[in-house]
Amino acid sequence: RMIYLVKGIERTALITDALSVSASNCNKAFGPRVIIEDGVCKLADHSALAGSIATMERLVNTAVTKVGIPMADAVRMTSETPAHIMHEDHHKGSLRPGFDADIVIYDSNVRLQFVMQKGNIVRNDFETK
Repeated sequence: RMIYLVKGIERTALITDALSVSASNCNKAFGPRVIIEDGVCKLADHSALAGSIATMERLVNTAVTKVGIPMADAVRMTSETPAHIMHEDHHKGSLRPGFDADIVIYDSNVRLQFVMQKGNIVRNDFETK
């Protein structure tokens, strides 16, 4: 939280380089040399980390529930701030006419419920309830 407080929302981005296995329930990744253990992707001999499996949903949830960052700030740090840093803020990072329709909706427990990417619904947990 200290970096967030010092740098502010506009200069703190929540990003992830999550590997494709992050969305699965498996405990192996890319063969026997890489394992997933305690929520971390590691070399099987435990000599090094092998990559991230933290999803953006997990980052937002951790920022809000464990670090105490307000939800609105956490969402800005996953959308508007990275879009600005990458100079993509002319079509990403905000809900505006002409921008990519990338939308996420979380419930009151900071669990992801809905995802729209470029106007296409790719996840809708509301329909299953």
